[in-house]
Amino acid sequence: MRKLVEASVESRRDFLAQACALAALSIAGGPADAALHADDRAARMLTAIAATIYPHAALPRSVYARVAAALLAKAQDDSSTRRTLDAGLEDLDGSAGGDWLSLAAATQLKSLVMRQNAPFFQLVRGTTAATLYSDPEVWKLFGYGGDAWSFGGYSGKALNDIDWLPEPVEP
Repeated sequence: MRKLVEASVESRRDFLAQACALAALSIAGGPADAALHADDRAARMLTAIAATIYPHAALPRSVYARVAAALLAKAQDDSSTRRTLDAGLEDLDGSAGGDWLSLAAATQLKSLVMRQNAPFFQLVRGTTAATLYSDPEVWKLFGYGGDAWSFGGYSGKALNDIDWLPEPVEP
């Protein structure tokens, strides 16, 4: 249920409907329940991987969870993506003796560095970069005001409104 809250559910009614659906699936058991738990584990692993690849102390975990959600949504629509994710996550767990998430952060990083040229890593890295840095919540946390195009461009706008950069030194 925590994942639902982190995913910024738009309304209480949507939250309750999703919680009831999850409860019904868990009571029913069977393949749907197993798939739900597998995707929950995949989401937790992908969230941790995204945070490891692009670490930013100022970003909440929910931002990285949106990366995992984007990857899992793509996997639902594309069997090749699903196979790549499944194989990559299985490889990470296998190399960790069954539970990659239980490893220390430094060991998790080391295992990802060893796989940096693999299709799985490239898929997660690319999706993380695209999802993370196009997120308006991330922009606000970094002090970026967003694109200028939607506001008529930079002409006549204040270009020096970023307070975290030092003032330029005159030559």
